[in-house]
Amino acid sequence: MSLFARWLLCVVWVCWAPSHAAVPVPQDLQSLPLRPHVEGLEDPTGGLGIQDVEALAGAGAFRRVPGAGDLNLGFTSSAWWLRLEMRAGSTRDLQTLLEVAYPQLDRVDFHSFDRGSRVHLVAGDLLPFGARPWPHRHLVFPLRLEPAQTSVVYLRVVTRGSLTVPLRLWDARALHAHDQAVYAAHALYFGMLRALGVFNLLLYVSVRDRVYLAYVANTAALALGMLGTLGLGHQFLWPDSPLVADRVPLLGFALYGFFALTFMREFLQVRHWAPWLDRVLQVLALACLAIAIVGTLLPGGAFFVIAMAVLGSSAALLAIEVGALALVRRRPGARMFVLATVIFQVGLVAYGLRTLDLLPTNVITSYGLQWGSVIEMM
Repeated sequence: MSLFARWLLCVVWVCWAPSHAAVPVPQDLQSLPLRPHVEGLEDPTGGLGIQDVEALAGAGAFRRVPGAGDLNLGFTSSAWWLRLEMRAGSTRDLQTLLEVAYPQLDRVDFHSFDRGSRVHLVAGDLLPFGARPWPHRHLVFPLRLEPAQTSVVYLRVVTRGSLTVPLRLWDARALHAHDQAVYAAHALYFGMLRALGVFNLLLYVSVRDRVYLAYVANTAALALGMLGTLGLGHQFLWPDSPLVADRVPLLGFALYGFFALTFMREFLQVRHWAPWLDRVLQVLALACLAIAIVGTLLPGGAFFVIAMAVLGSSAALLAIEVGALALVRRRPGARMFVLATVIFQVGLVAYGLRTLDLLPTNVITSYGLQWGSVIEMM
């Protein structure tokens, strides 16, 4: 066989041969990222059942999904089936938890076997929080792994937003310990939002300058959006209202866009030195307000989320340009505005591009907005 024929055979094998190598799960499991091992199958019509998918898996229909970082399939109307094989290298049963760390997914169906019996669990933001198989702000599914046995898990994922599926296998105690640090950090973050919001509200009451009122509304809208995005609102504030859980992230960030642009116009007094630019900012602000109202009342699905991601990223880039222009013209407050805003606006752009699947999902693109906002406010 020629060298070219061998190379071609290797390419065909890599691209088409089924790859069902089981993930080794150690007996002393703490946390195991599953992204490198997941296989995917797109279901454009959403009509495939678990038996159909198992037959297709036997025929080698599942393929590794390329890319690094958390699995992000962008905006799609298709259902996606994900397949995982895991083998416990232990002498006893392992009680594990499979975490899907993206609470904005509409519905995730979990399929596995336990002692020969089928297990079907469901979670998602279109279901009441009490219906989740494990009480957690993320979508978490209990999974028992038998010793020296290969277990196969199927996940069916559908959503109208960004189809992002960060997957990790946990030991229950390790997840609990991890959550303590995460919840403490979130408590600190939202505590700072509340304190700074109240502080600016007192300033408004004292001096009656509406720029402080715009900043209070800006802070409140950001807090609302982050509560929805992080899944904390669904867990603690509206557990029995799936519709609220589904619409709050869009509502919060759209209102944040409106009030942030309003605050910028008032703080820098843009209408006095660049009237045309002020009109552009007004149009963008009204567009954010329209998305907040219409996107909340109508089931527009991915359209409003995409529109808000594009609009938010554009507004963030424009805010940096406006700040730089004000700095060049030596406008009062411009230096403080640029110093406070640039890091946050970069985080906002990164978050919007991640939502559009133009940047990978990682710590920076997922949490840059959250911690950039802390730096900006301080």
